[in-house]
Amino acid sequence: MEKQYLRGLKKEDKSTKELKPFAKGNKKGTLAALAVLGYFIQGMNTGVGPLQNLLDNLANA
Repeated sequence: MEKQYLRGLKKEDKSTKELKPFAKGNKKGTLAALAVLGYFIQGMNTGVGPLQNLLDNLANA
């Protein structure tokens, strides 16, 4: 009989072990795409890029 772990999850088989590196890389790619989207949204809202906003903020401090 297979071991059961917390919340009733079963022990992983080979197919899920093979997918883990892909899922980890996919999460990082999604995060990078979200960051680039943030750059575009910030540029559209402020009229200048993120780097210029950072420099303006540091000059005011």
